[in-house]
Amino acid sequence: PWLVWTLSTIQIAVFIAELVNMGKYTGSPIATKPSFNPMIGPSSYVLINMGARFTPCMHPIKGITDDSSINFPCPNSTSLDTNVCTLTELCGMNAMGMGVDAEGTLDPRQWWRFITSIFLHAGFVHIIFNLLLQLKLGADLERDIGVIRFFVVYMASGIGGFLLGGNFTPDGIASSGASGSLFGIIALDLLDLIFNWETYKNPARVLLIHIVEIVISFVIGLLPGLDNFSHIGGFIIGILLGTALLRSPLKIRDPEGMSFKGIRTADGSDDKSFSFKGIFGGASDAGSPQTIRDRSKRWYVWGAVRLAALGLVVIYFALLIANFEKGGGSCSWCKYLSCLPVYDWCDSGTISTTTN
Repeated sequence: PWLVWTLSTIQIAVFIAELVNMGKYTGSPIATKPSFNPMIGPSSYVLINMGARFTPCMHPIKGITDDSSINFPCPNSTSLDTNVCTLTELCGMNAMGMGVDAEGTLDPRQWWRFITSIFLHAGFVHIIFNLLLQLKLGADLERDIGVIRFFVVYMASGIGGFLLGGNFTPDGIASSGASGSLFGIIALDLLDLIFNWETYKNPARVLLIHIVEIVISFVIGLLPGLDNFSHIGGFIIGILLGTALLRSPLKIRDPEGMSFKGIRTADGSDDKSFSFKGIFGGASDAGSPQTIRDRSKRWYVWGAVRLAALGLVVIYFALLIANFEKGGGSCSWCKYLSCLPVYDWCDSGTISTTTN
């Protein structure tokens, strides 16, 4: 699984760079001031400076980006009273994408943060948990479905998750990590079970385990510091792209159940007579001319489902990109998908300004 190892290596290298920059800016690689980072890593200011998703760096916000008198924290800020940097200085990246419009006001357009955020992590806790899942489940799926399909789902899920979050999370929240991509991979794993139900020894038990794991993951995403919108968006894209790109369900490919001999166990392993690649397909997907002539109506219906899923992916990105360009969503209740309404958790991240 060289792609998973390559992605993981890049993420580890970027995390080391985060710690180095944090140490260079503040004297400590771990943020302890103005508040301790529970993920045990750099401050959000350093993450923003290195490419985390932070909407003020990505599109104009009325009253915030168009007011040159407003100062922001600097990457080396260690107290709440050091708002002495411009937004351009905080966003960093050599001021790329931080131009001005026809009226001379700042016009931030660092759209690539939807991509760079995938390779940044908030701390040791964040990256360790993500890598454990990525190196196990991600590596297994890369072997099974191939590099190209895995890469498409991984990147699209990550970008789709950050895009959803960029529309509906408060503007003051910086988000980073591969969690959206990994939720897309989790979605693929769920589809594998559903598509190949007959090959599992106890599929109902495996499905229950999957559902419990997914629900727990989404509930954890309600805690402060986590972007549940990235999880939700990544999972949605994973389901849609998995439907469009993975091999047809076994019931459709082989309604008589004659094309497999092995039975998958509860942990997803298989015996030597079962070829997982036979389910997901490869060079032999096309089949013989006779097979093509004998395809059932279900095969064509599934082809329509594939096209519909792919169309929904296009609509998802088109609508959210257009909405983001207009300033993001205005949904009043959507924030509760990413927070619990206790201790003012749902009010965090709202940008407020003070006049001195």
